[in-house]
Amino acid sequence: MRKIIYVITVLAMLLNVSCEKISDMKLFKKETLQDRFDKKMPELKSMSELGCVEYTVSKVIIPEGTKDSKWYGTRTIAYSCVAHIKAGINMSKIRANIDEEKKSIDLILPKPSLIGNQIDMPMEKIKVIYEKSTGVRAKYTNEERLEIKKKGEAKIKEEIPKLGIYETAEKNAEAFFRTLLVEMGFRESGINIKFE
Repeated sequence: MRKIIYVITVLAMLLNVSCEKISDMKLFKKETLQDRFDKKMPELKSMSELGCVEYTVSKVIIPEGTKDSKWYGTRTIAYSCVAHIKAGINMSKIRANIDEEKKSIDLILPKPSLIGNQIDMPMEKIKVIYEKSTGVRAKYTNEERLEIKKKGEAKIKEEIPKLGIYETAEKNAEAFFRTLLVEMGFRESGINIKFE
């Protein structure tokens, strides 16, 4: 009889401790969409920038006044280069308004920009494809070549908006966040994504 009382007492204590633990852990509290969103955002914001698209651009750089003519000769040069351009969004500037009842969200994302605000033009992929000096003209110096490279980079940067890279980055970012938000439980028709 003592054994039965002892077992019942131990079971009652265990059940009491288990119930306290369950109420402490809030296992019965339903996780809201806001909770899910708030859990995921620090992880995403830690990335700083979300890369959405990368373009590889090949370009021939011919410096202005390439037919550098003097009475004692001419010189001409042309380069081919490859530039890698990455665009994405700044994750720290994301804002959201969530409606739990409608399971909808207004997500405001910053406009895409160049990642690192630069283009990557590896030196090993810059090649002289044509160079000619006539008369007593000297070939281009290393300093002149470096200056031509800088002008080429500037020219590529000027042309970036015409490439459509920002539009593609917006589409890719929207697709990424739409998929993520549906997985979190938002209604697909209730997801409004805007760029500003």
